Order: sequence, then C-alpha cells, then structure tokens
Amino acid sequence: MQQMMRQSSESADAGADDNDEDESDDDDGDDDGLRRTADNLKVFCCSSTEFLKLSGKLTKDGPAQV
Repeated sequence: MQQMMRQSSESADAGADDNDEDESDDDDGDDDGLRRTADNLKVFCCSSTEFLKLSGKLTKDGPAQV
C-alpha cells in the first residue's frame, strides 16, 4: 500500500506544474485519510470452502469452523 502511494505521488510530482502543485496540496488530506483507513483495516482470512459455509452456500459439509 505504501509503495503504491509513493509511486502515485512520484508520478504526480513528475508531471506537475505550478498550478497542479496548488491542487496537490488538497490531496494531502486524502492521503492522510487513506493512511488512517489502511491502518484500521481488519484482516480476516479463510479458505474458499469456509467462506461458502459462512455464506450458506455449502451446507453438506457441516458448519463453518471459523
């Protein structure tokens, strides 16, 4: 995620002129919001079989174990 944000800012800086730089200052708030969102994401991983059980599409194997 950080690498993508870095590449995005580098490409924006490479083609920016004076007017674009003023507009890019407004994007700093968006980057901060994106960073906060990425830091607060909850990660949950399970197998595809368990996902199907959780969603009720696979009932013959019993209940989900997660």
